[in-house]
Amino acid sequence: MLKNSLIAELLIAMLLVVAGIASREWLIAEPNFKPVGALAIFAGMMLSRWWLVAVTIVVMMGASDWMLGGPGLSLGMAVLVALLANAAMFRLMRSRLFGVSVGQPPAAVDRPNGAGRLGRQSGWAVMLVLAGTVQFFLTTNLACWMVTDWYTRDFAGLISCFVAGVPFFWRSLAGDLVFAMAPLLLLQSALALAAVRGKTAVRLPA
Repeated sequence: MLKNSLIAELLIAMLLVVAGIASREWLIAEPNFKPVGALAIFAGMMLSRWWLVAVTIVVMMGASDWMLGGPGLSLGMAVLVALLANAAMFRLMRSRLFGVSVGQPPAAVDRPNGAGRLGRQSGWAVMLVLAGTVQFFLTTNLACWMVTDWYTRDFAGLISCFVAGVPFFWRSLAGDLVFAMAPLLLLQSALALAAVRGKTAVRLPA
């Protein structure tokens, strides 16, 4: 049983890696409007083994950076830290997103309260996606200011760095809304509908 579970998760991890590399390398030309952040989030929620979450994100970014000619080791590490932080945040907040404790089936959603509960869970999805985008923006731009010589090492240089990153922030936010928030809201709706109909066998990985 454990072996089958590991094989299934390895297949999921491989699919996430391939999707991440393909989206960065071939599928989407718009800078920062990528599903990479969403794939990291779903790795955190779908894979039960923390080491596999980390390996998936590192391989996805490392391989695509190697193919594209990445931003350099220091900035690449900052991107990895930001993606891993978002994966951890969504993993730890799954109970808020789906009304379910780790390893437990979703709580039944009765008909009178189903819409209200779904609304609260959707609100958490919106807040977490926004928080993840902001965290990624702050982490990567701070690293850019610290490790490159593009900006002066003073408050004016720091502000200039963040101002220059604003257009990329909006593209990242649009990508996270399309590739992370929309699937999360659809999944929440599907689980709520299944609970209403008495089908509550879905479990999240421990």
